[in-house]
Amino acid sequence: MIRTFQRLLALLLCGIISTKVTANLNEVVSTTVENPVIIGAGYDTDFGSILDKCVEWEDNSTESSNSGAISIFYTLNLIESVSEFERQLGVSASAKYGVVSGKAEFVKSTKLNDYNVYVLVEVDVKNSNEMISGVKLSQDIVQLAEVRPERFKEVCGTHYAHTITRGGEFFGVLEIATSSATEKQEIKASIAGSMGKFSGSADANEKISSVVNNKSVKVTAFVAGTDGGPSLPTDVASLLAYGTTFPSKAMANSTPFSAIVRPYTTVRNYPDIPTIVADNRKDVLDRIARKRLQSISLFNNIDFILSNQNQFEAFDKDELSMHRSTLAIHIDTLTRTARACVASADDCTWEVLSIDSITLPERKDGVTMVCKPQRHKNCGPESYVLRQSEACNYTVNSGTDAVCGVTYASKTSANCGVNLTHSIFMWPKRATTAAVKLALCQAKGYQMTTGRIGCHFRSGGHCTYEPNNNEFLECGNYKTCRHEKHGIESINTCINEKFGRTYEACRHKSHGVELHKMCNINLDTGEKCDEPTPMLNTLNLSTQ
Repeated sequence: MIRTFQRLLALLLCGIISTKVTANLNEVVSTTVENPVIIGAGYDTDFGSILDKCVEWEDNSTESSNSGAISIFYTLNLIESVSEFERQLGVSASAKYGVVSGKAEFVKSTKLNDYNVYVLVEVDVKNSNEMISGVKLSQDIVQLAEVRPERFKEVCGTHYAHTITRGGEFFGVLEIATSSATEKQEIKASIAGSMGKFSGSADANEKISSVVNNKSVKVTAFVAGTDGGPSLPTDVASLLAYGTTFPSKAMANSTPFSAIVRPYTTVRNYPDIPTIVADNRKDVLDRIARKRLQSISLFNNIDFILSNQNQFEAFDKDELSMHRSTLAIHIDTLTRTARACVASADDCTWEVLSIDSITLPERKDGVTMVCKPQRHKNCGPESYVLRQSEACNYTVNSGTDAVCGVTYASKTSANCGVNLTHSIFMWPKRATTAAVKLALCQAKGYQMTTGRIGCHFRSGGHCTYEPNNNEFLECGNYKTCRHEKHGIESINTCINEKFGRTYEACRHKSHGVELHKMCNINLDTGEKCDEPTPMLNTLNLSTQ
């Protein structure tokens, strides 16, 4: 007991554990193919690390719901910075520290800068949940936490995966080009009312269409939690179509894409020990992550400036290009340093490049373009409205009607013909009436008679039917068949134009234009022009 107390005291002095009790908050973390989180797994929220399973739960306590989509939401949000972009995507702590992540790579490839306007389109589909109850620490883990709390954190982390959600996430980024700070503010103000959460694709698509109307837009996309298919959308028209069909794809082919992790302090047998906090690596990694985001933002801004020099005051292109190269090396160094720091506290040393000395040129506020790329009716249609109409392909409907034919009732009757199977020898008693003849056959179990016949046997066994004293009465039964005189048993089903047509959904010019193409348009006349031309000190030009 004394040794345990001495060890805890030493840990307190070193800052590895603390007597301060932290809030018992659940957190939602991403789970990917590269870094899967399984039910019950340990998770360190300080470093975003997925660790061993340290909990047990009651047999048969795993609950699962899978009765179609639990929820489908469409969301549009303005993105103001790289850090906000990472937060909206749910980039994990480990990805921020340099661990390979699809979402982190998507952030990097988007090259978000401070000069254009960015709108994040998200389609979130939750298909099923798997969760556990009656959770407790295994007995050997309880002993580890009591004797070596810092080792417990290394092995088990700070939380455990309580719920795994299957489904999918689709992210599309609309990068709206601007030519001045004033234009950027005007665009942001004009689209602010279109931001928000929507329950259906029709509402979301209407908002997206209003956002991109008469604007130069670049589209990038990313899918998490399901197979994105052979190609992701690269323009607004394909983004609208993809967002509409994505929920059905996510429901048909869902994988785990998020997990709810709970702190170990919520399990019933968690020992009464001081709360474990991260060592100084957490502070170092947070500083690295902040510096890395600042460097990425600066790098993206320099890229934009070098590609749009006419929008900025005069600057030294060679000097700015040199800063860009230095930043690229610095970002790579920060990423490698963060990975090493996560792996070992001994490798948490780093050199910081001072980026405060890098000065960017001022943007020419008030510069608008007389001839500017935009979507305009004079550019021609890029896509037509998607809907069902007679202009689309169709299938002929099926139905049940006499036009398809009928099936007559099956009965045994004279309408079907007869099987003559018996002859009654009559001579010398001759049957004189039809009623007597029929009665004689019915007495033998037959339904009908053809009447009296005579047969004269000749040599060779042949018989001729001639009236004579060698008389026979021929008996038999009616055959069974379907005949129109029996009445209708059923009416047939078939495909016929009488039942109408079902038209497919398609894009057709008769539906109207959904999006116009991009081309250079003169803002004064609305006519097509050759190439973008800046006009200084001219603001608030209207566009068609």
